Amino acid sequence: MYHKSKRNDIKKWIFNSHSKIYLPILLLLGIIIFFTFKNINLPGTQETYNSEDTSAAIETENGTIGSTNFSAENNSYLIKINKSKYFITIFKIDNTGKAIAFKTFRCAVNSNVPMGSYKISEKFVWRMLDTNQYAQYTSRIGPTFYIHSVPYSSQKSSSLITDAYNKLGSAASIGSIYLTVADSKWIYENCINETVVEVYENPAEEPAIAIADKVTLPFGTGYDPTDGGTTNKIVQHKIDYLQGVKDKQVAVGASINLWEGIYAVDLDGNDITSYISISGSVNTAVAGRYTITYNLMDTFGTIIAYNSVITVY
Repeated sequence: MYHKSKRNDIKKWIFNSHSKIYLPILLLLGIIIFFTFKNINLPGTQETYNSEDTSAAIETENGTIGSTNFSAENNSYLIKINKSKYFITIFKIDNTGKAIAFKTFRCAVNSNVPMGSYKISEKFVWRMLDTNQYAQYTSRIGPTFYIHSVPYSSQKSSSLITDAYNKLGSAASIGSIYLTVADSKWIYENCINETVVEVYENPAEEPAIAIADKVTLPFGTGYDPTDGGTTNKIVQHKIDYLQGVKDKQVAVGASINLWEGIYAVDLDGNDITSYISISGSVNTAVAGRYTITYNLMDTFGTIIAYNSVITVY
């Protein structure tokens, strides 16, 4: 009886005079719903309708060498590392999406760094790489690899591992991908997180921009000559002599000029006094004996370290 009653009610409503009003409304509503669902994109198909090509040609003076999908508004640079020739090319991406060779750095690359595409994810002013191995201006790429300065034996800019520095332009035995302090600092300061880094091999490739001549440091140098954060400088010509270092006495409260009488020249007769660095300090307010060391070195392996004992009485 229930089902029969329901069917009778429906027939009564259809043939009722009010149906002439409601039926057209329901029909129109059904048409609207049909076309609305028809025009909705199904999940995963949106790229089918995206006809915009965001790829950008990478160009040098020798023509196009690749392509990238970077936005110049968010990522201004692309880093490409030739693992087989030991140099890094920085490409600058302009507002049109073109990437032009901008800088080239000499580097050393460890054989354990695999080829592939990475992104800079973290940065550190100082970073421990391994036991008794540290680096300045470190940019992490991938899970365990870094772009960084030449390694140090401690977290001090005076503890440069000289042998590692002299391996720039060849295979690295420690660290990941390292450069001079100046070059690693440039990447640290200018290449934001998410900057793409590509590691590849091309034995026939030559740098798009000439790299400066390599400097070989004498054993025990301790400083990276490109490190603007240190006062130490490397003389490019052979040192002739450093003079004027002697012990001194000074009364408590008196002033003292540590540079008085200090002078150095190279074999060509050039004044190289500005290349001298001083380590140690004197507190003339407190009586005691203080040792000051005058340091001077050249690229030929000459290392001078003269001590002066200052007695405050």
